[in-house]
Amino acid sequence: MSNSAQLQGAEILDIIEDDTGVLWLDCDRLLFRYDPATKALRRFGLADGYPITPRGIHSLKGTESAFLPRKGLIVIGTGDGIVIFKPQGIRSNPVPPSVVISDILVPSRTDGGTVMSPVFRFHPPEHLDLPYDRSAVEIVYAALDFTSPPGNTYAVKLEGVDRDWVQMHMTHSIRYGTLLPGDYRFRVKAANSDGIWSAQNASFSITVLPPWWKSPGAYVGYIALAGMLLYLAYRARIARLKALERLRLNIAGDLHDEIGTGLSSIALQTELLSRTQRPATEQGETLADIVKTARTLADSTRDVVWVLAPQHERLSDLVLKMRTEAPRVLAVEDPGFAEHLEHPEVILSTEARKHILLMYKEILHNVHRHAHAERVSIEVNEQLGVFQLIVRDSGVGFVPENANTGHGLKSLDFRAKELGGKLTITSVAGKGTRVQFAVELTRLRD
Repeated sequence: MSNSAQLQGAEILDIIEDDTGVLWLDCDRLLFRYDPATKALRRFGLADGYPITPRGIHSLKGTESAFLPRKGLIVIGTGDGIVIFKPQGIRSNPVPPSVVISDILVPSRTDGGTVMSPVFRFHPPEHLDLPYDRSAVEIVYAALDFTSPPGNTYAVKLEGVDRDWVQMHMTHSIRYGTLLPGDYRFRVKAANSDGIWSAQNASFSITVLPPWWKSPGAYVGYIALAGMLLYLAYRARIARLKALERLRLNIAGDLHDEIGTGLSSIALQTELLSRTQRPATEQGETLADIVKTARTLADSTRDVVWVLAPQHERLSDLVLKMRTEAPRVLAVEDPGFAEHLEHPEVILSTEARKHILLMYKEILHNVHRHAHAERVSIEVNEQLGVFQLIVRDSGVGFVPENANTGHGLKSLDFRAKELGGKLTITSVAGKGTRVQFAVELTRLRD
């Protein structure tokens, strides 16, 4: 039904069908006509000549109404007598009514918002702004159809709250409680007593303004404040990094100038002194050990200085250092060295550079001291996100299972695990050794 709200609370006592298929609903005090073809429902009451006196206790429900097809009459018994009428003689009102919004009321400013006061009458605005703390609104509306005013019905919809139209029957106003900040649009339409709805609905928009701390300007301020805090945190981090870099440079310089130079001087003076001693004597052997130890410490100091220096942070810097160290450690002019880097500019952490460099030099020292190899090849590559170091030699080889305590294997295994990589040693006695270390590049980044 197009305006079924008219039936709300009505008690249907009988249903009569006339010769056109229209249904007449006999209710206590009211009569309704329902057209199944148009789904229109019309109400008849006292203003239409239908008596509203309640049925008498002697009335016979179910037998007091009838349709006389020969005469085209409907006969209905009431508490005051009998109502007889011709259905075809009742005219319909085909004119859709106009609907207007007559009043808009909001909470008063002077009494704490408990009383609703009108802000617009007869000429509602296209738009209404409400503060967040007084966002209730009451809207009064009317249908401009006076054929049968009690039969006029209404439907309202507040977009942003209601999903569908809400039937209001004869209620001429609606009140919405506290509305949340946001945009809404109120719409109302009306139907006359014959269920003909208005061609256009009356409407206006509502905006409930947010509190100042939720306003667009406040959010802009929040974003600006967050950006400023991030910028200050970034500046503080940069300052700490620069201070750390200066500290590393100072430490590296001190190590090189004081310890490294001192060790080199000790080695040089001890070597000159050892020339005055016979090599076979106890003093000569002791001096030779001192020279060897001093040079080893000086070499280690140079490695530490190189690792600490911030200008050596790139992967390409590490590979260049490895290429430079190979001839010196292996005591050969041009060992085979191949490299392939997809991301040479990647910045490596200090720990990664330290472990890889020391692991690499340990491998080369083992080859030099124990392999007695004629050929050595070194391959460094970085591709598909994996860094690999492969050292092959054609020396005497060994059985890895029987050499866990020698050749610095424990040190190599420790450094590989510290980096989260995998160390693989393949060796056959008399056929040489192959050492491979592989690790994901992401584990090496700073």
